[in-house]
Amino acid sequence: MKRITMVFTILLAIPLLGQSVDRGREDMKEATRTATEALATLQGLAEKNPAVIGLRADEAKTAQLGTPLRVYWVGLEALKNYSAGTDPQTLLQDMKTVFYPVTVGTSVRSSITVKERNSKLVATDFGQSELAKRVTNARGAGDGILVRVPALNSYFVGTMSGGALVLTPIADVPGTELRANVAAPADAVFTVLAGRARASNGLPT
Repeated sequence: MKRITMVFTILLAIPLLGQSVDRGREDMKEATRTATEALATLQGLAEKNPAVIGLRADEAKTAQLGTPLRVYWVGLEALKNYSAGTDPQTLLQDMKTVFYPVTVGTSVRSSITVKERNSKLVATDFGQSELAKRVTNARGAGDGILVRVPALNSYFVGTMSGGALVLTPIADVPGTELRANVAAPADAVFTVLAGRARASNGLPT
């Protein structure tokens, strides 16, 4: 069952990446290998600072990788210029990053982030327990991608429905009616966020 879930995740991400299926599958395979090797590092960190990592050392010994999500980024200027009816996928920039929730039993407790740096995949971030839990709640039992909007300090889980991108906020988005775990068409979400971005000054990019 885990193998079937992994393949579905890859196929979902391919249209957004503009890659071939074979290339995307190989990239995910390498990212998962890197994340699997990084579980040993996670265990060492849990021994030193379990509160930050979200796991005790004994729990880290049995920790496993959950279903991964490729990570995409939406820039401030692109968001400000977005208008309803535009293909929302054009806003997504590939961060060459994969986010792995880490589970103990059936409970999501931590995460490992794998990024491409200098043409090599490396594990760069460990812990982020609250983010991992929120992402898992927003995704539910399905698969998807993770969309980050730094200017609004927001994350969304993206899924495909009827050939269209749907976004689910992992938390309420201040200044909007977008609510945690309530899915909406990406076009509608980005239209709301564009208005929020244009109305705010000094937002980070």
